[in-house]
Amino acid sequence: MAAYRLTFRAKLAAVIALGANVSSTVLGRSVFRSGRLPAVTVTAASMAVGAGPLVFIAVGAVGGPVITPEGWRIIDWLALVYSALGFSVWSLSM
Repeated sequence: MAAYRLTFRAKLAAVIALGANVSSTVLGRSVFRSGRLPAVTVTAASMAVGAGPLVFIAVGAVGGPVITPEGWRIIDWLALVYSALGFSVWSLSM
């Protein structure tokens, strides 16, 4: 197995991502406990807040891809079924 040497930027990005995940879990749990918002609404909002910046960063870093109609169907399937379902189950479990 090859050994990987992580740069400072990679370590910093990992720590920031970990902090964001922990914050999201702790804040999300308090939102779910209050019962004021449905889990689907909170799930949609958190996915939009997380995915939005990632799209802009990725397009800015490597440019926009050319996606075929079949590619869009696959992306939609992954987003709707796997991500949304997974986030919803996670949200309901909290």
